[in-house]
Amino acid sequence: MSFLNELVEGVASDVLSAVSERLSYTAASKLIETCCQQLGWAIDERPSPGRIGLHFNDRVIRIRTVLVSIVEGGTMVSFTVGSAVNMTAKEIPANVLGYMLERNSGRLVAWHVSIGDDGSAYFAVNYRALTPGLNPGVFKMLCQMLLQEASEFDDRMRKAGVLQ
Repeated sequence: MSFLNELVEGVASDVLSAVSERLSYTAASKLIETCCQQLGWAIDERPSPGRIGLHFNDRVIRIRTVLVSIVEGGTMVSFTVGSAVNMTAKEIPANVLGYMLERNSGRLVAWHVSIGDDGSAYFAVNYRALTPGLNPGVFKMLCQMLLQEASEFDDRMRKAGVLQ
């Protein structure tokens, strides 16, 4: 019986240790770096600890940035791509907010509007992924999905005359 208890405790300890390591801030940071290296992507910005910026060519605004952030102590990684649209919060047409809400329903991404101290509205699309599920393929797919989503939004806004 003692051997069985030691075995169970040992396995439980190893599992907890592995889960803790996989979900730690340090492990998440290493995972992001590894994904970028394996994809051959340079890290273009390091705005703060736990955040990197990846630059991609974009047909609408030339260069678009994917901001990758470690959140929830490393258990999750947040991917955010901003829109080039910049207007005051009072100028946001109702159909723009409707479009964003429509895109949020049934999609993996979430659109957000942030209002700056000066009253400017900034639009961004975001996705949060569990760190243990990330690998280079998933990392690349998430970046591409968000880049496309933001580019399509800006393209629609340009056609509507909101983005020059």
